[in-house]
Amino acid sequence: KKGKMAIFHDDPSFISASSSVMELVNAVSALTNAVLAGPTQASVFLCFSFAFLCYVCGLASGYWSWVDRLWSITPAIYIVIFAIYDPCPRLVLMAILACLWGFRLSFNFWRKGGYSEEEDYRWPVLRKLFLEKDPFHPLCQ
Repeated sequence: KKGKMAIFHDDPSFISASSSVMELVNAVSALTNAVLAGPTQASVFLCFSFAFLCYVCGLASGYWSWVDRLWSITPAIYIVIFAIYDPCPRLVLMAILACLWGFRLSFNFWRKGGYSEEEDYRWPVLRKLFLEKDPFHPLCQ
């Protein structure tokens, strides 16, 4: 009498699915090795990931200013990545200073309502400025 597992493993759809899973695991492994090859590759991968995340969040919410919430944090993250790969004193000091600067920028952005409102508080001012002062705006309409 065959056990349940033997019957399950003899099923051709299981073998096909397991080979597809192995291909996916191999692809993820190759991507991980490429990303972990160095700080530049890791930072570029993270940059594209942030861009994709902002795009998907913009599609989902209709609010296209997600990058404004990340711009004060991401430079510090990139410098920390370089400091992790090569923890020399100069890079560690730069990472600490960048984190402090990013915290200051994020705190001021939060204090002015940047994380709670639908849109960055500066965009209405810029739109008004460009619509009033832009000589080419009537040509674009």
